[in-house]
Amino acid sequence: MKEITIKLEDEVIASCERQVQETAFDSTEEYIAFIVSEAASVDEDNIAGERDQKHSEGQLRALGYLD
Repeated sequence: MKEITIKLEDEVIASCERQVQETAFDSTEEYIAFIVSEAASVDEDNIAGERDQKHSEGQLRALGYLD
């Protein structure tokens, strides 16, 4: 795993520190890493979905079902 340093507003850190107390995460850092990971995977899913949709539209267009 690669480690990076990010800067967050004090309010964001405080919010994460409060939220982590209600979870099974061992630290705020672990919680934030999870949130970033989830956000990145959602973005990848959206990109893949858009690519699949464009491919399907191209196939339907080639078959004459779409203009």
